[in-house]
Amino acid sequence: MNIYVSDTAKQTLSSVVPQVQAFLERELGLHYSVNDLEKALMHWLEASIEQLADDALYHCIEGDISFAFNRHSFTHALSRLKPAHTPAEADSVVA
Repeated sequence: MNIYVSDTAKQTLSSVVPQVQAFLERELGLHYSVNDLEKALMHWLEASIEQLADDALYHCIEGDISFAFNRHSFTHALSRLKPAHTPAEADSVVA
């Protein structure tokens, strides 16, 4: 799965790196470069998004929708869309 991570999210992750770095040094005696920690946090974010997507798909499609994380936001986003009349029409519209 290719995941787009916005510049804002990347900046937010980068802004917490010094805190993570200080915590790891202080509490665990582990020393990591800023670059390595940024990569680790980005990997964590991407893996979290993938897991969230899997969970959302399961709970929205197959499982109990009441357990779908933040499903009300998805439902709200859908309510602002205009559905196509046919599957072919929906597939032909590419943003």
